[in-house]
Amino acid sequence: VGWRAVQLFYEETAAWKFPEDAGERLTHGGGVVFCHHNAPIHRVTRLAMDLADEAKKAVKTKVAGTGNLFAYQVLESFDHIGRDLGEFREKRRPPGCTVHDLVLNGEGMKEVVKQKMMLERLELPRRKLHELVRALLSSGKAEIAKGLVEKLEADKAVKAAVQGMEACFGKTNARWLHLLELWDYLL
Repeated sequence: VGWRAVQLFYEETAAWKFPEDAGERLTHGGGVVFCHHNAPIHRVTRLAMDLADEAKKAVKTKVAGTGNLFAYQVLESFDHIGRDLGEFREKRRPPGCTVHDLVLNGEGMKEVVKQKMMLERLELPRRKLHELVRALLSSGKAEIAKGLVEKLEADKAVKAAVQGMEACFGKTNARWLHLLELWDYLL
């Protein structure tokens, strides 16, 4: 439901301008937390605001996309994040990717869902995604990660589906991290 809500927001606000009559396109930076319904609301709210600040920084730099950007976090437990979100996200950044690669473009969300459904029909093994992301995040395993990407993309339909997600996920190896982390939320 969370993915769809953010997608709907960006779709509905796509034509907003300020001032309304002939102004500049109004863009948004947001933060989204996917978590259990009984997670501590104040900590979730704080985390969402911190994530929104990251997206707004990316909007200002215009590095990550066109402007309607958001940062997300999937929470199993707050223990995994600790007190420093920046440090946590830095550790979750695949080598060769910037922190802005962890920020998504709100305009490509609908296509991501479509392509994820294609990957499900193709029976893309999630075990391989887990293996790939572990290799991407482990130092000294760049060649292993490269080989895993090549194996996955050897299937032209898989490669096309992953490329179809680039408008939202970007073109770097962070896209594999996004696909794995968001898999269950892309409904």
